Amino acid sequence: MSKIIHISQNKRSLGNSGGVEKFATYLDQALGVTIYSSDDYKAGCRPEELNKHLISKGMVTKDDLVVTDGYWNLGLPDEIRTIPVCHGTYAANYLKESCNVFNELIIGFRKSVKDQRKAFSKINSTPVSVSESARRELRKFYDIDSKVILNGVDCDLYRPSEKDLTHKPIILHAATNAKKGKHLMGGLQELLPDFQIEFLEAKIGEEPDKFKRGDMFLHLATNEGNSYACLEAMSTGLPCLLTNVGLFEDFPIDNHFVKLIDYKKRDNIAFVANEIKSFWKKRLNYYPRKWIMENASLEIFKKNWQNFIKQVQNS
Repeated sequence: MSKIIHISQNKRSLGNSGGVEKFATYLDQALGVTIYSSDDYKAGCRPEELNKHLISKGMVTKDDLVVTDGYWNLGLPDEIRTIPVCHGTYAANYLKESCNVFNELIIGFRKSVKDQRKAFSKINSTPVSVSESARRELRKFYDIDSKVILNGVDCDLYRPSEKDLTHKPIILHAATNAKKGKHLMGGLQELLPDFQIEFLEAKIGEEPDKFKRGDMFLHLATNEGNSYACLEAMSTGLPCLLTNVGLFEDFPIDNHFVKLIDYKKRDNIAFVANEIKSFWKKRLNYYPRKWIMENASLEIFKKNWQNFIKQVQNS
């Protein structure tokens, strides 16, 4: 009997809380998928090694439909129909981030582009991108088109709560590295003594309650695909100040859902601090949850993926 399978590096059920792992969990809710990762073979293995193992053990067969985190499409036989998903701007990371050893950067970039192109152009594959930004990445670096299906979040879990503003307004962020602006938070806190800036530290399953603690959400990434943290903050109804990357590259600057700033200005913390203070005063003019309900709810995600799977299976 044929199955729908998802393959990526890690599993959310084993404590990995990244966006790809969360995507696989939502995909399971939408389609009922079997989830495999490197943990089903050996940690640190390459896609080709994992997929060879899964096929040899009969865990993946020629009758199955396999959804993969892009790169993990490598090593699957051409006879197996696959849907490699572009979750972010992988190649763009190499071009935007600085590196002292320039030659290593270029060599690494070229190899990564080659591997990604091979993964997304495999025979019998139908690529999907999680945003128009990710779709443009595939076109620019690999000359491959894809179907855009936006990520979705559970709006019943991530919902607004009553706010008690007798305390300093709490600005939540999910910056785990420099690409997402982690190094900027200390300086911003010094410039914003009337606000409290906190990292959204949550174990798996705790995220909805942690978001309810906040009064604003800040995301200062230089590149993204479609950030679940941003979607969850929006669904919770938090006023969101975000850089114009990933999903938000295609939002007009004067939209009434989130406040956008140019990612090229994010390192100017005086500028960002002023934007935060100004936005806080106007926050009630923004309706983030409305956009989620109309474009990125779990129900919409399910419907879009179910319809797409039918098209692929019938083609």
